[in-house]
Amino acid sequence: MAGQSNWKFSKIQDITWKLNDSTPIYPGDPTLNIEQVKNDVKPYIKISKITLGSHTGTHIDAPYHMLENGFKLDEIPISNLVGPVKVVQIRGKNVEPEDVPSDDCERVLFKTTAENYSGAFRENFSFISKEAAIAILERHIKLIGIDYLSIDQYNFKEPDAHWILLGQGITVIEALDLRSVEPGEYVMVALPLNISADASPCRVILLQ
Repeated sequence: MAGQSNWKFSKIQDITWKLNDSTPIYPGDPTLNIEQVKNDVKPYIKISKITLGSHTGTHIDAPYHMLENGFKLDEIPISNLVGPVKVVQIRGKNVEPEDVPSDDCERVLFKTTAENYSGAFRENFSFISKEAAIAILERHIKLIGIDYLSIDQYNFKEPDAHWILLGQGITVIEALDLRSVEPGEYVMVALPLNISADASPCRVILLQ
């Protein structure tokens, strides 16, 4: 297999938040717990029991998350998760139609002016407006991401962005770490667990 020196990419950025005691949890979701357990057969072996919700930290939503008849995580086309991506710095507090690229772009990550991700959950995070979600559909984008725990505003009456986007099979990544990422074009690799579920934590990297 070719070594990294032969790659066409000179920079790799990990845009995944670490999972630890400072990881904020969306209200109502299971808490994160990492516990070392004893191996009675070979006590010197280290084994951990990890308990967490499917939407903990950086994660990918499948349509089943919000739609009873939506497909699950293991049915997301792998081609959605790997390929060219555009990072866009939004202009205001929330993602609006003018923030959605109008050129031929299949994957978009929205960088907001969000405060620090770690620590207590905060309610005033940036979200994707209903109008922006419609614009994403109209421009045939197949994957979007944002840098906090939901694409819909906290305490929503109706999860418009989720319904609109997941309803059309668009892949959604939430809670990305885009603090050190400059707006521009990259190649993205976003890999969740291959599991039949509503969502999964994932590891996301950008190649440049």
